[in-house]
Amino acid sequence: MKITNATKTLLFEQEKFFQKESFSGRLLLPAFLTLLYACVAAAFTSVSSAVIILIAWIVIAAVFYLSVRGIGHAACTYLPILAATGYASVPLLIGTLITGIISTTVGGFSTILTALMSTAVLLWCIPIWVYAVGAVTDLSSKAVLHILIVPILLILAVELWSTFATGSSLVSGISGTNGGIGGVSAATEPGSSTGPGGGMSVSMSVSGGGPGMGGGGGPR
Repeated sequence: MKITNATKTLLFEQEKFFQKESFSGRLLLPAFLTLLYACVAAAFTSVSSAVIILIAWIVIAAVFYLSVRGIGHAACTYLPILAATGYASVPLLIGTLITGIISTTVGGFSTILTALMSTAVLLWCIPIWVYAVGAVTDLSSKAVLHILIVPILLILAVELWSTFATGSSLVSGISGTNGGIGGVSAATEPGSSTGPGGGMSVSMSVSGGGPGMGGGGGPR
């Protein structure tokens, strides 16, 4: 029950969650959450998905750290920022589970729907990032938001570019795979074989003269 309440608070009352005295920026729990998220994504796609997720966590935390130190002159070290950003793995894990289960049972998603869903999950991560970083620095949540708004917009831009260019979400964990997470599906080919979960193999072609791309897309 305690875990359930804590998860609910993290997802919907982020300010309250990170004001708890028990939150001190320790790395163990967010590292476990991120590893769990990476393993679930890999289960729907491939091991490379887990590797990319872990790298993305480290890189995003580094960008946030450089931003709050360079722009906000915050008194902090890298590891607490790494821990703070790791809590965003919870909504990412939820998005991955939902889209993974749906795509393996009823088929893939269109590119536009994949982009919308992955963007929605990333927007869900923003208050977690802001209040968590604020909790491990001497900055207010408003100041953190102002400092991180550009990096966050860049993350969203990379997410949309990746989804439309490759059919695979690079950041959020909702990606196009053949029967995997957020599978990108524009059309089914006659005589396509079914996957282990009964999902039909899918393919997508990009309009405007671009080359066709298979539904077996990138990581996560």
